[in-house]
Amino acid sequence: MSSSSSSTSETLISTDHTSPSLTPVHHLITIKLTRDNYLLWKAQVMPYLKGQHLFKFVDGSHPCPSQVVASASTASAAVVLNSEFTKWQLQDQLILSALISSLSEKVMTHVVKCTTSRDIWLTLKRMFTAQSRARAMQLHYKLATLKKRGTSIADYFHTFTGLVDTLVAIGQPVNESEALSFLVGLGLEYDSLITSVHQRLLPPPLTSYMAIFSTMSFVLNNILQPLISLLFDNSYYSEQSAQMQAYYSNTQLAPDPNWYTDIGATHHLTSDLANLNVHAEDYTGTDQIRVGNGKGLPVAHIGTTSLSTPHSSLLLKDVLHVPQITKNLISVQNFTSVTNTFFEFHPTYFLVKDRPTKKLLLHGLSSNGLYSFSSSKTHSPPSGFLGELTSIDGWHS
Repeated sequence: MSSSSSSTSETLISTDHTSPSLTPVHHLITIKLTRDNYLLWKAQVMPYLKGQHLFKFVDGSHPCPSQVVASASTASAAVVLNSEFTKWQLQDQLILSALISSLSEKVMTHVVKCTTSRDIWLTLKRMFTAQSRARAMQLHYKLATLKKRGTSIADYFHTFTGLVDTLVAIGQPVNESEALSFLVGLGLEYDSLITSVHQRLLPPPLTSYMAIFSTMSFVLNNILQPLISLLFDNSYYSEQSAQMQAYYSNTQLAPDPNWYTDIGATHHLTSDLANLNVHAEDYTGTDQIRVGNGKGLPVAHIGTTSLSTPHSSLLLKDVLHVPQITKNLISVQNFTSVTNTFFEFHPTYFLVKDRPTKKLLLHGLSSNGLYSFSSSKTHSPPSGFLGELTSIDGWHS
């Protein structure tokens, strides 16, 4: 009877299994999931799981096996505990634990009822899908509208590549046209290099831009901008204007007829009133030209001058007559904005071209690190002349 009962009843038999393993998650997943960083979090978690051949647990390609299987023995109707189920469950719970440990407290409250790693994966996907699309669109918009403005070229490049890397991390790498949007935000002073890049059949990779434009930035900041200290020595300044005027009159050499390009100047400047050959009038304002040591130079007149080119004449408007300045300055930013042109700076010369047609309008030479529109038989050593217009109240503050 006892023997008969044993042969007809179902018996659950346990089998040995190998304990699953999982690399500690806190060493590899450093970003906890919040409501704002799902794409970055996912970009960390997916390689972590795929690297251990475990992503199949969350993507559904390795579903949970049956808990029990029929015994292979024909002598009994015993049901055997499926060792594959046990292994799967232990491994899945380790993955579930790893995922939960990578969540912030606020996000964790949404997955407390999830019992498998796939449950938690799908729950998070449903929660953040719409938000992820919006985030990706926001990153693309930032990339397209990013401007260098007053930041350094290094900071601008770091910000741009940070956006690119984020898009790559979330599975939306930028195409070639988006990568070239880096050039759009640089500003007019980089027009010559931007033009040369656009004319290449194969544009350089994004990583090479940093070296190219850092070199240009160094030229703009250290070569094209003259040194103030060569002309303005603070020891000669005093509260007595007569002494200051005497210093200027003693150190100023013969007038230099050349016009020098200046990246940092905010206005065109000339020391010779005769250069205002189109129109001139007395300057009645209180603004002064601020030079490198913080001192101000008075403006005597304001007017318009004309530069002749092989094709036409270019008008320079709002040129400031500053008798105490020693060089005639052309503000590159002002000039290119008004005339719709761009500069190409080369080691020994520079070119000015019409922006729409790329036609050559003006050219000049480089001498002693300064770029001038014309040469002169009278030579004077390079002197400082970087200036910008400032209110006298702001100058004294």
